[in-house]
Amino acid sequence: MAKSKKGSKKGMRGKLADKIKGSSYDSYDASYDASYESSYAAGDFAFGLCDCCDDWSTCCFALWCLPCQQQQTHAWLENRHPECCPEWSVGTLMCLLPYVGQLATMCCVGFDRNTIKEKYGIGSGTFDCCDCLATVFCTCCAAIQQAREIQSRGDVPRPKTRSSSRKGKGRGGKGRGGKGSSKGRAKGKSSRSRSRR
Repeated sequence: MAKSKKGSKKGMRGKLADKIKGSSYDSYDASYDASYESSYAAGDFAFGLCDCCDDWSTCCFALWCLPCQQQQTHAWLENRHPECCPEWSVGTLMCLLPYVGQLATMCCVGFDRNTIKEKYGIGSGTFDCCDCLATVFCTCCAAIQQAREIQSRGDVPRPKTRSSSRKGKGRGGKGRGGKGSSKGRAKGKSSRSRSRR
């Protein structure tokens, strides 16, 4: 009797194993990954709203000077690097002004969020109710998410470098100036010799 019970238990386990193998449990992870990839491809942010601490440099920048960080993101959207005027000066001014600066920063973050969604086709491509709530109640997290989105897409413009053509022009200019000065000296000498005569 004991052997028959053991055999029946093994048979039950084998049947359960066959059922599990034939069921959709094995393909659950793959289907989940596929659905996640398809939803990301359809247009979602690359990072979540609460993934701020994954990038410490951007997180600290936004935490200590959110208006400056927002101005940097705005400059990136215009395919240029932030400059002293207007980005850094406006960002510093918004930091120093209580209430008014916070409200202006909130509006600018919302404007940039709408631009990013339109540019990359994220979600509906327009500023919706969830974006409004994220901008009002989680302004810092939304700004970090937007900056990291631009960085992940590789749309951060490269810094401008000084071209060597200006140096060449400067040298040429000096040479021309030198030639001009020698001609002027020759003319001065000829006029002096004439006056002596």
